[in-house]
Amino acid sequence: MKKFLKKIRTISPLLTIAVTLFSVSGCGGGSAGPDERPARVQFGGTAKLNGAAIQDGLITFHPVGSGSGASGKTDSKGQFKMSTFESGDGVIPGEYNVTVVKVGAAADAPEWVPEDDPNYNGEPDYSAAAAPDNKLPPQFEDPKTSGVKVTVTEANTEFLLEFK
Repeated sequence: MKKFLKKIRTISPLLTIAVTLFSVSGCGGGSAGPDERPARVQFGGTAKLNGAAIQDGLITFHPVGSGSGASGKTDSKGQFKMSTFESGDGVIPGEYNVTVVKVGAAADAPEWVPEDDPNYNGEPDYSAAAAPDNKLPPQFEDPKTSGVKVTVTEANTEFLLEFK
């Protein structure tokens, strides 16, 4: 019995190491790593409409052809940082049609029906609420009419994005 326990004590650390190495390496066998998404480059800068900074706008890059788009929100100075899959991860190099919207608050917030009301269904009543409206010219919210194109080839964090 002592010999058996001695063998288990010897094998146990080796088994633990083997199991750990197997679980860390995974069973995919590839060397691409956990992020197999297309490569991205950092991209951002300042967005302006007729020379004035676009504050609190949403910029969207729509790929020409196929692919993943990107988006970024402007701050109070019109500065933005683009994201494709995660916040701030950049843009896949390529050609994009660009849109921008600045949505104001809805005129009326949706009304909640109290739980003790016979009409309660767990959802707010949106029928009385006005839809939020775009505070920028409507041509800039459609990639076909915005007239703005960007070709991303390399990282650029000081790009001037102008809407006219």
